[in-house]
Amino acid sequence: MGAGAQHRLRHLQKGLAKMAEVTYPNGKKTWVKNLGWLIKRIAVYHVRSISVYTDQWGGADLFVHFQDGTDYTTTFASATVLADWLNARKNLQGVMLFWDFKVSKIGESNNG
Repeated sequence: MGAGAQHRLRHLQKGLAKMAEVTYPNGKKTWVKNLGWLIKRIAVYHVRSISVYTDQWGGADLFVHFQDGTDYTTTFASATVLADWLNARKNLQGVMLFWDFKVSKIGESNNG
């Protein structure tokens, strides 16, 4: 089972459809309000890279990797909405993006 499928399974088991998972460098995991935590954090902390894995139903799992070792994970029902959301974030422009194993930078025209 891939990382995205494991995240989605934990999401469903805990009934946390509108929550995201954060893993801190010390291994502690916590659930946060979806996107609110991320938007606040990317305004202050450096994002090392972002990984996105799409599924067969058009959804996508988002993994944001911060320089300090913190990881944020959430699920989007639409990969298109996620691509648009990432490209709209000015403070993410130029961040390394791994989209289904294709490498680019956020803001490049070939995202998603």
